[in-house]
Amino acid sequence: MSSMAKLKSIEGCFAEIEQVVDDLEGGDLPLEQAFKRYEAGLKHLQAARKQLDAYDARLKELQDDAVSDKDTEEDVL
Repeated sequence: MSSMAKLKSIEGCFAEIEQVVDDLEGGDLPLEQAFKRYEAGLKHLQAARKQLDAYDARLKELQDDAVSDKDTEEDVL
């Protein structure tokens, strides 16, 4: 993954993906440039997916911690 993709926020990735879609839907790009834009869009999509997966894992950790804390409180009572 390029350093550019590492530094982009998930919102930045989505904005880049939207721009790629707009560029491709415009139909004005030469074939080679369209392929390059498509490839760039896929890289931003992968970066966004990786961030979403990390957020999902963190949410699961927080939920597990909350359930664990609740069970501990019930044991005390």
